[in-house]
Amino acid sequence: AVAATAADDDAHASAVAFLSREVRALLAEQFGELDDAFDAIVGVLRRRRAAECFHKHGTFLEHLVGVWKVLVAWRQPRTVARTGLVHSAYSNNYVNLALFDAASGADGRAAVRAVCGDD
Repeated sequence: AVAATAADDDAHASAVAFLSREVRALLAEQFGELDDAFDAIVGVLRRRRAAECFHKHGTFLEHLVGVWKVLVAWRQPRTVARTGLVHSAYSNNYVNLALFDAASGADGRAAVRAVCGDD
């Protein structure tokens, strides 16, 4: 194995210096640093079986988290990123992956608001 040198450390530091705080946290998978509600929202999505639904090239949960990551990397407001994390959770015209019932008060929009916030 080749030992890292101070020059290697300097090269790495300059290579990532241009990255935003958001991108650095995403690369380190420190999602809670970007949104303190992330774990709670993902927990609700897991309990509603989003990780068990196939969607595109993985699970529906992986897709939702991927959308959230893109929005965070683009420095969108937290409410926009959270909306991306639950988008299509009521289902849509293209896929039927309803995790929440939009017509139901307690199980629908109120449940999403409870975990994502009123914004």
